[in-house]
Amino acid sequence: MNESGNWKKVEAFRDMNLHTLKNPAEIFMDIDSILSDLEIEYENTKMPDADPQILGDYKYYEYKLALECTFEDFTQFIINLEKSDKIFIIYELIFDNDNFSSKQQEINKSFEITLWAISFNETKKKTKKKKA
Repeated sequence: MNESGNWKKVEAFRDMNLHTLKNPAEIFMDIDSILSDLEIEYENTKMPDADPQILGDYKYYEYKLALECTFEDFTQFIINLEKSDKIFIIYELIFDNDNFSSKQQEINKSFEITLWAISFNETKKKTKKKKA
């Protein structure tokens, strides 16, 4: 970014995700809503601790899910996560690709996914040193 204001959409998205991780159950409601809308069966295999993990300039909650759905529904789940106003990182994805031929894509598959819900920490802006 050259000057403040050149990246209004990026800055607005960042501002929406500054210090937003307060309750892991609230964030999971967003994930649950996407899964429910798509009628994807799932099991929540790991809910995060009460306090978020810290990594560099951001905090995150880690969720592990076991999903049972078609490949098409799984793809739509990922697309809907990307459309969310929250930031999610797919940290790990495990699936068995047996019978993934085009004829078999309507059959439910098992997926295991590890998601991180991200929140940025506010950092001090770096200033350039002026040459003397």
